[in-house]
Amino acid sequence: YRYAKLAPGNADPMADFEPIEMGGDSPISLFGHPVQALDEVTLDLEDRYVVEGLLDQDAISVIYGLPNSGKSLLALDIAWHVATGQAWAGRDVQQGAALVLALEGRLGTTRRLKALCRSRPAPESEPPLYIWNGFLDLRQRSTAKAIIEAARRIEAQRRCPVRLVVIDTLARAMPGADENSGQDMGETIATVDRIRSALNCHVCLV
Repeated sequence: YRYAKLAPGNADPMADFEPIEMGGDSPISLFGHPVQALDEVTLDLEDRYVVEGLLDQDAISVIYGLPNSGKSLLALDIAWHVATGQAWAGRDVQQGAALVLALEGRLGTTRRLKALCRSRPAPESEPPLYIWNGFLDLRQRSTAKAIIEAARRIEAQRRCPVRLVVIDTLARAMPGADENSGQDMGETIATVDRIRSALNCHVCLV
């Protein structure tokens, strides 16, 4: 600013400005995530699971099979065990809230849930198992935000983390899309990744 007010040629411009520190040692980030040098990378061997040996924390899985082969019941059964903290098929679980987004209708989900409750040992307290019936499109960025906000409210109310999010079914969660299309599936998985990353949970697609 001072140099700009001087007559041309009256002073060396470099004499009027303090040197600027470039901050070469400041942290480097890319899209909000740190860029690490080799000597900064640490090996983490801790087993962070939701269902031991089957479903990891901060991961995505898919349950697939023939129609009417019990996929939805299987996903709901796993969610029930995570919410109650009871071992599933002899595997330990990390207890926490489970959110099931059931997109194929309330009646079928209610029947499966009632059957599970009758066939499993009664938990000591009301388990943090939440069911939602409705319509959504995973290709829309707003979908991830809505699911994350709902999960945060569950965590605040129950004072426990959401460990598992089940989306049943994947086909219903991407209406009008082509499951063989790289673009449609890419948009869908990007939304699922945002949910997984924000909640540090496991997302199971049926």
